Formats: sequence, structure tokens, C-alpha cells
Amino acid sequence: MSRTYWTQEQFAEMSWHDNYVHALRITLDYASPSAAMGPFSIHAIERRTEARERYAARPWKIVVSWPVGEITFEAGGYEQRGWGKQVLSHLQHLLPEERVGA
Repeated sequence: MSRTYWTQEQFAEMSWHDNYVHALRITLDYASPSAAMGPFSIHAIERRTEARERYAARPWKIVVSWPVGEITFEAGGYEQRGWGKQVLSHLQHLLPEERVGA
């Protein structure tokens, strides 16, 4: 990873497919799934522009692989920052000890 900062300008270059989410400041319904819980997994992130009466809205949808569902919201853009040391892993996620100090 040579970049440590991204915005909506790099959206077409980025992919979050199969990334695990370990923290997000919202409440999700984990009561429905009948399996042991871990972080949910992203299938895709979609965005579009919709004309509204007084402005152009930017709806976003995070499609969740498991548990099946989606998170929708409106935002003008985003920032994603990499911080801490880089970790090379053969897994699709970092182990807890690999996340410490990262």
C-alpha cells in the first residue's frame, strides 16, 4: 500500500469486496442470524447521484455479504486514511494481535 489517504476521487480505483468491518458507529441487528457472530463482510459499495428538488443527492449503499443486508446513507464524499505500520497477511483479515498498534 503506497497510499495512506484516499477520497471519493479514487472511488473507481478502490475495492472493499470481502473486507471485514471491525468498527462502525451504527447499530446492526445481530439477533436474526443463527450462527456465531464475527465482523460483517462487505460485498460491494455502490454510489449514484439522484436529482432532488433543490440539490443533487449522493446515495451510497454498502452491500453486506453476511449477514445478508445493506447499509444505506447519503454523503457528499469520504476520506479513508491508512495509519500505523503496514501488515502483510495471507488471510482476508488481520488477526487481533496484528491490529494492535496498526
